[in-house]
Amino acid sequence: MASSSKTLVVFAAALLGSALAVPHHNHSDGKPHKLFESWAARHGKVYTEAEKLRRFAVFEANAALVHEHANDGLGWSLELNEYADLTTDEFSARMGLIPTAAPTGNNLVNATMLGADDLPASV
Repeated sequence: MASSSKTLVVFAAALLGSALAVPHHNHSDGKPHKLFESWAARHGKVYTEAEKLRRFAVFEANAALVHEHANDGLGWSLELNEYADLTTDEFSARMGLIPTAAPTGNNLVNATMLGADDLPASV
C-alpha cells in the first residue's frame, strides 16, 4: 500500500513538473531539465554527456505525451516511469516485443468461406 502511495506522489510530482515545463518548451528557465535530472536521479540513470542530450530529448517527448494524456480525461493514466528515456522501439526491444509487419493486401483471398451448415452437429 505504501508503494502505491509513493508511486502516486511521484506520478503527481512528475505530472506537475511536466505540466509546468513541457508545453512551453522554454529551456531558459531550466524546468524541463530539472524535471529530467530529478527523474534520472530517482531511477539511477547515469549517462555520458552526448547520451544525456539524446535521452533528455526522448524524455521530454514522453513527458509531453504524459501531459497530453492527463488532459484527455480517460479512465487510465500514464506516468514517467523508469522507461521514460526510451523510444517506443527501444522499449519494445528491451521488453522482447517483436515488431509485426503491417498486413499487405487482403488476407481473405485464399480463405474458404464456411456457413452454418458446415458446423458439426454438436454445435
